Amino acid sequence: MSDIIYLASKSVSRKQLLQQANIPFLIVEQNASEDVYHVGDTLQAAVTKVALAKIAGVQLPAGQYEGENAYVLAADTMGVCANGEIFGKPKGHDDAMRMLRAYRVGAETGTAFCIDRRIWCKGVWTLQNQVIGYANATYVFNVPDGMLDLYCKHTMSRLGLSYLDVSGAVAIEDYGLQFVTNFQGSFTAVMGLPMYEVRQTLMELDFQFE
Repeated sequence: MSDIIYLASKSVSRKQLLQQANIPFLIVEQNASEDVYHVGDTLQAAVTKVALAKIAGVQLPAGQYEGENAYVLAADTMGVCANGEIFGKPKGHDDAMRMLRAYRVGAETGTAFCIDRRIWCKGVWTLQNQVIGYANATYVFNVPDGMLDLYCKHTMSRLGLSYLDVSGAVAIEDYGLQFVTNFQGSFTAVMGLPMYEVRQTLMELDFQFE
């Protein structure tokens, strides 16, 4: 019998990636602010700070028995354009268009994740081990002006994913694949969860796969 991940995220892409990897999970709430990084932070430092804040703010259900293990996963994804500006989620349509145009000349997207192994001990979850991981990719995402509206429309209709809910307004999977070139790095990191690194970390923490 496999273990279960407590996923501190409502990201459509992260849920899909875990489902495709046959890793069972339950969604849990987290109350962290995403404004914990600072101007001048590197991309890796920025997303790591947010991922750590998210996992610290996780609200887990009570354990069922003494000694029960829980695996908790939090992650954050952001991008940086060619001029060095870090892009999170767009603040609106105009901001999304600005980001997409900036990514035509090159971008980097990075995802940091944090996985805790916790144990239910004397009525509280106690941290046994915590591993922080990071993966990134560089690429060009070139959506022509005449197709920006189509990109936004099809991202929602085909993926159930709003372009306003993803880093840099970029969804490279499905409809977005036709706009990706010069790609180097972790494809799933750009989608929101670097699955190779996540699997390696789960194995390190003795997670039981099905």
